[in-house]
Amino acid sequence: MTPDPYESYLLQAEALFAQGEVVKAGQIWQAILKQQPTHAEARERLMAVRARLQAIHESEPPLPAPVPEPPPVDPGHDSERLLADGCTLYDMGQLEDALLKWEELLRLNPNHALAQGYANGARRELGRATAQLPAEEPAPAAASLAPPAEEDTDKLQREAVQLYDMGLVEEAIAKWERVLALEPHRQEIQAYLHQARAEAGRASLITPAVQDRESLDLKLRQAEHLLILQRHEEAAFTFQQALGLAPGNVRALQGLARCQRSDQSEGRAPSQPMDSSPPKGQHDLAHEDITVVGSGEGVEPPALLLKATPAPREGLYLPEGLRETAERLPWLKEPRRLAAIGGGLLALIAASALIHNYRKDQALKDEVRAARAAATAPLAQEALAVDLVETPAAIRQEAETALVTDPLRAYMRAQALLARDPADASAGILLEKARAGLPGGASGASLGEFEKHLQSGNLEGATKVMEALLRAQPDDAVLRLRACRLQLALCTIHAAQAKWEAAQEDLLRGRALQPGDKSWQIRLQLLERVKALPKAQQAGWIPLLG
Repeated sequence: MTPDPYESYLLQAEALFAQGEVVKAGQIWQAILKQQPTHAEARERLMAVRARLQAIHESEPPLPAPVPEPPPVDPGHDSERLLADGCTLYDMGQLEDALLKWEELLRLNPNHALAQGYANGARRELGRATAQLPAEEPAPAAASLAPPAEEDTDKLQREAVQLYDMGLVEEAIAKWERVLALEPHRQEIQAYLHQARAEAGRASLITPAVQDRESLDLKLRQAEHLLILQRHEEAAFTFQQALGLAPGNVRALQGLARCQRSDQSEGRAPSQPMDSSPPKGQHDLAHEDITVVGSGEGVEPPALLLKATPAPREGLYLPEGLRETAERLPWLKEPRRLAAIGGGLLALIAASALIHNYRKDQALKDEVRAARAAATAPLAQEALAVDLVETPAAIRQEAETALVTDPLRAYMRAQALLARDPADASAGILLEKARAGLPGGASGASLGEFEKHLQSGNLEGATKVMEALLRAQPDDAVLRLRACRLQLALCTIHAAQAKWEAAQEDLLRGRALQPGDKSWQIRLQLLERVKALPKAQQAGWIPLLG
């Protein structure tokens, strides 16, 4: 069974939950769900957190009657707490409770732009109407002539920087214009305004049309919340998803730049943990703290405004037809689909290469076969003209010639003559004469002795033994077959030694042993042609005789 990579965080969340730190435990479980949405235990414990919060809310005593003079409170501290609580509840998925926190903050400070933006985002997700910031009353003429307080311009400057970092360039421009109206001598504000106005105009030109505006806004809001909670890796990943929906989106690009600046300001590489990294497959979820934007003083302008923004680069792009096809078929952008298509193309290329090589090999074989046929065509044509049929006169003449020197061959030729014409009386007389001359030869011959000579390589001795055996049993088919093989071996040896007459005698004996086999007649014709060839070419044809 595979161990749970989030086991240590689950134990830490359980400990916090047991100690009464319900919100911190819920943050850890929510972070685990963001990394692995199918984690059953984290989802179950998050439901327990929601039930605990609901029970706490229901068990709270009713509010006491309002007193005429409530004690003074610190609105700044309450604003920070309400904003952080709303962000935590929103990150846990409790939109209703988060909206209540932000609305309570807006009742304390109606001009809080950050809370108003969060509240409007939650209302849009809940399907409710959004609210606008209350219009500020124009200052009287006398007040406009009075020198503004230093803290007012600093507050406007911080709010402008926060709005710019949130991607609300137009609202940031309005804040900087108010600062410049209060302090016209501040040249850095003019530079910020010039850069922000240029970026706002360029963003309206390069931002492409988004098909699913609601999904894009939701991704951007989620990424900004994660960035506020200092979850830089998750925020960067969500901004990347937003760029996938709308390439070149200004808010997403600014968010990615903020993630990189945050990592660099903390002295670590982007998207890497600052301390010792957790085991592979885990994320440092337990050390994620909540910070509130706008609580510090002396906020520096964003780094993007301190340097000139380069002109947008034109990257790779698809033709118009392919782009429209990709938009109509969004599944083409899925990595698994692309990997399957790439694998199919590679398999198709490999199959095409194999087929091409196979066709080349077949073409080469055809060419070799054609060249061989062209080379052997003249010899084959001459071989077709050879007459392989023996005439009775030729058979009778061979039998009469061999009657004195080789009675065994004369006997076999007379048998072949009678097989053609049983009524031939002269053939019968010739057969009787040959039979009368068969007795004789080597005495005491046996097959064992014949095999012994063959194993020792003594073919001449094996020939004498086989002749004695055939004289005793001239009609034995097995002996005739062995004698034919022996004659073929002798013919090959004699031809290699250029003893053409001895090779011809070997073939004639073989033809007499097997009169029905026409291959002996072919070998005799081939022997005559090999004899006529040059000596250098004879060696290649001699093996065909055997």
